[in-house]
Amino acid sequence: MSAPMSNIGGHHTLIYDVIKTNSSHGLHPTAGVFTAPESGIYVSTWTIRVFNNSYHGTDELEVNGQQVGALIAHSGVSDNDTGSTSVVVHVNKGEDVFLRTNMISNNGGIHSDSNGYNSFSGWKPM
Repeated sequence: MSAPMSNIGGHHTLIYDVIKTNSSHGLHPTAGVFTAPESGIYVSTWTIRVFNNSYHGTDELEVNGQQVGALIAHSGVSDNDTGSTSVVVHVNKGEDVFLRTNMISNNGGIHSDSNGYNSFSGWKPM
């Protein structure tokens, strides 16, 4: 994520606008959704950064409408906080995988700049 997002609310799909690799073409960058090109075990990992008395429970990892992972980051006044987590889950061909903010635990912005970026990665191990 190349820039911060302010006061985005709950159940907002996070869009990562800097794509390093999309070899399966399963990631739809404007929608923030990955559609599995084949069934199997997938690994997803993400990092969230908040600043200045903000908190966000993002970060619900959704697979076909079901929450399979979650993460919360909370910062104090004039402070940064970063959290990261990973999830290993079976995904069927054609199912959607995406990150969104939590409906209850969200306040302030998600910070992303050269001092620390928000990121999302996913892959299918061989």
